[in-house]
Amino acid sequence: MSTTSAVERNAEREAERLASTAQVRDNVITRWRSRGAFILFALMFAGGCLFVDQFATTGNLVALLQSQAFIGMVAVGMTWVVLSGNFIDLSAPASLAIAANTVLRVSPQSVPLAIVLAIAIPIGLGLVNGYLVGRLKLNPVIATLGTAGIAMGLLYLATGGTTSTGSVASLSDVASARPFGVPVPVIAFLLLVLVNQLVLSRFRLGANVRFVGNNPEASRATGIRPVATVAWCFGLSAALAAVAGILLGASTNNAVTGTGAGYEFDALAAIVLGGTLLAGGIGSFWRTLSGVLVVATVNNITLLLGLSAEAQLLVQGIIFVTVVGLDAIATRSKA
Repeated sequence: MSTTSAVERNAEREAERLASTAQVRDNVITRWRSRGAFILFALMFAGGCLFVDQFATTGNLVALLQSQAFIGMVAVGMTWVVLSGNFIDLSAPASLAIAANTVLRVSPQSVPLAIVLAIAIPIGLGLVNGYLVGRLKLNPVIATLGTAGIAMGLLYLATGGTTSTGSVASLSDVASARPFGVPVPVIAFLLLVLVNQLVLSRFRLGANVRFVGNNPEASRATGIRPVATVAWCFGLSAALAAVAGILLGASTNNAVTGTGAGYEFDALAAIVLGGTLLAGGIGSFWRTLSGVLVVATVNNITLLLGLSAEAQLLVQGIIFVTVVGLDAIATRSKA
């Protein structure tokens, strides 16, 4: 009898130990996801200031932010898609390219019309994505890859494959301005982070998106419409990519059908590095900001060190694979 009691006590202690270990692990993962990218950025920034020539100059720091501002805007929009549990929006570069080419070609006739069309057309593309993914249950990678191809093909037909130029001076002046020495695209990116974080944390849409990302079937039982919520997310992703396209086109006075190519993967890297869960439901726009800062700092330091493009990709790839691995661990913990 006493032997049985001792075995039971040992089993209970072992179960308590395992539960305690799992709790500690989950706490570490949670804290890393919320603060890890900011800590990593702070360490990299300090290292750059101490060991990399020209890193701490005002001009370089402004260039660091400006280089990632457009990708950052795309990342802010795509964060909505990831939070809803739909992994990625591969059509974001198409939305950006449509906006950039539209604003350059239409603004000489009417700036307001150019801006409206540059945002409305991508939003239409985003809503189509939302319908395909939310209603028809298509895989988001396949759906957005397909709509991106269609959109880029139509853009090529509309422009004849030629370079778009011709932004009016007033629009270019605004997009290229530097209030207090800070480029307008950087200001726009930071404002978008702030506004979207407020929507996520203070408005019903944010709560709905988190709920849908965590459990779409359970969210339907509470009265939330998952299809409409997913459509909102893809629409917002397209709209913010369009804002990036408008500012990029107006500031450079140049756009082609391939403008923004590859931005979707840099944006996803920033989102994941920031700690937003790829499985959906967990994350924030502050985290996306921290991820963008990490990506920007890595790119800037490798450039200042004179590393080749291949070496830069190697460093970025190692960091991204490491963080995705941590994300997989966190996803299993969530499950």
